Amino acid sequence: MSAQSKRIAKARTKAGLTQEVLAKRLKVTRAACSHWEQGISSPKAKHLVNLCLILEVNHEWLTLGRGEMYANVAETADLSRNKSGDLRAAETRSDYKARKPKVDTEAAKFSKMFLTLTKPDRKLILDLLKSLSSKKSK
Repeated sequence: MSAQSKRIAKARTKAGLTQEVLAKRLKVTRAACSHWEQGISSPKAKHLVNLCLILEVNHEWLTLGRGEMYANVAETADLSRNKSGDLRAAETRSDYKARKPKVDTEAAKFSKMFLTLTKPDRKLILDLLKSLSSKKSK
């Protein structure tokens, strides 16, 4: 296990993400994340930048082990050459945790179940919701 693989695993667990969730956000397989954390393979440069953005860690810390673990997300976003800025965070991790937003558990359960459905089943649910909402508006 390489030092970089240990840092990837540490950053992911500190962010509270599973390998599966991280893989979905990065648009890679869960096995790829597992291989990175075991030191079997290393992430490509584009994946390293996106790892830094998602996990909100310093690029230099993740790649080289130098500097502070947590980064200024705007600086990391600049590395990605993301012109639209859609990956930049408007708040820091500490700001978000301090606010503790309200959670709608019913909506969260629905979302979790919905995401496990196949595309045809999702379409059925969406059609049903559209039908119900149009009846309500009449």
